[in-house]
Amino acid sequence: MSRGAAARCPYCKSPGRIRSSEEVSLLHRDVYFDCTSDRCGHRWKAQLSFVHSIATPVEQGSDVHLPVTPERYRRARRDGEPPPTPVPA
Repeated sequence: MSRGAAARCPYCKSPGRIRSSEEVSLLHRDVYFDCTSDRCGHRWKAQLSFVHSIATPVEQGSDVHLPVTPERYRRARRDGEPPPTPVPA
């Protein structure tokens, strides 16, 4: 997979090219794709959403409370750190 966002056409399995995207919220974007196959021509909308942090930044705003991986929550408890916001079960 390339460094950029990638999606394959669900019809012909050719690579999709991002045509545009729009921010729905800070944690969600709608992404519009075009199939790169001239014989197919399929166009589709996908969604890109934040799920949880894998590593939290060293400095973060006190008003930012995003979920983190369950492993990060367990590690903070084990290491005596303040617990990050856990991912809801």
